[in-house]
Amino acid sequence: MEVVGWYGTTKYAKNKIEKEGFRYVKYKPGISQQRYLNDLGNGIYFFLPFNNDTGEKIALVYVTSYKDRILQKKQTSPALLKCLLTLNDSQILDLDDKKIRLLIEEFAKKFKDVLDKELDSIADSGAKNRALKQKQNFGLIIELFIQLVETYRQDTKYQAVISTTYTDLPQLPRIDGKNGKEICIRKSDTITIIN
Repeated sequence: MEVVGWYGTTKYAKNKIEKEGFRYVKYKPGISQQRYLNDLGNGIYFFLPFNNDTGEKIALVYVTSYKDRILQKKQTSPALLKCLLTLNDSQILDLDDKKIRLLIEEFAKKFKDVLDKELDSIADSGAKNRALKQKQNFGLIIELFIQLVETYRQDTKYQAVISTTYTDLPQLPRIDGKNGKEICIRKSDTITIIN
């Protein structure tokens, strides 16, 4: 599968990514004080086409709303990266697939104690506090699910996680409670920067 994704960031970060490529710190279970995980787990997030938008508008609205303090602090402007994502369909975890969703929910119930212990070890942050209030720890559940599958099924290595999502951005219309489609890339060698 090849799809164009949009990455919203600051002009400073865009320049750095264009020089050095995309990077992220991989989550390691059992290590305390790690960063809290976003809803699709650990990786590099892109907005995809959704509701007559290429993902570009959603990425721009996201960066101006969620990176506003960084934009002010660094006296920089919002910037977007348009990227070609080249993925193997069999290596994408599609959370819109009902069977996958049920399997993950079953995993979360069965391993609740492990998930709670892991959550306690994650560093406190605004993101973690919001998730705890909403009882929404889906990113951690996804991450541990993927690691379990990849450990016991050597032939399975996920390149990405994909789902329709809701981000608190009132400027964007909702369809069935969702206002975007996101993909979390776990393998940076699948990303080609277009501009």
